[in-house]
Amino acid sequence: MASELSAPTSTTHGGKLQPGTHGHALNSVSAGGNTLQTGVTNTVPAHPAPVFTLNFTNSGQNSETDVICKVTVEGSSVSGQTTVARTSPGQNYSCHVTLNGSPAAGSYTVKATVEPVPGEKNVANNTQTYSVSFQ
Repeated sequence: MASELSAPTSTTHGGKLQPGTHGHALNSVSAGGNTLQTGVTNTVPAHPAPVFTLNFTNSGQNSETDVICKVTVEGSSVSGQTTVARTSPGQNYSCHVTLNGSPAAGSYTVKATVEPVPGEKNVANNTQTYSVSFQ
């Protein structure tokens, strides 16, 4: 059923979550070849529709499947998401999220998230927000 809803799933055995920790940590986000920084306004070209790269780590003790990476431009209808088929404990991954359109020129808050997986208890490290000026 989770696959029908596009929900992330954790490796299970007999329908139950595997013991141990589950989850991911978002390490950094880049766009246009530049790593975004917090506390400053980052400049990103609006055209063509930007592609954001989310770099993250499987910080749990279990493999995870169908991990969703999402980027939203707050205050607009512009967003994007992609799915990483499988991650393994302790390994680093990158996902490339193409926005569904180009935001109007201006400053926005961009929110990048690696969606929590079943059994994930620490979600404080799943999301990062940035001030972005689209030009």
